[in-house]
Amino acid sequence: TGFEEDKNFHVVLNSVIAGRYHVTEYLGSAAFSKAIQAHDLHTGVDVCIKIIKNNKDFFDQSLDEIKLLKYVNKHDPGDKYHILRLYDYFYYRCNI
Repeated sequence: TGFEEDKNFHVVLNSVIAGRYHVTEYLGSAAFSKAIQAHDLHTGVDVCIKIIKNNKDFFDQSLDEIKLLKYVNKHDPGDKYHILRLYDYFYYRCNI
């Protein structure tokens, strides 16, 4: 189904995710996600990546969060209000 328990993404320092993000630091975890710092090899910018745990309910919640962040970012294109910016999202090894 793609949501098997053993398919949660394991963070490995200095690895490259999706051919683009070089993992530099593990930042922590929450109820349904992990956060890592990574260097974007395409843009040269350091970013924070949120990795959602491999569970259908969490996956569905993350899709809603992506929609919300896209909406908020669209209405503050110049980052006047300094709200969290969504630069990219992707599905990788059964995680979003």
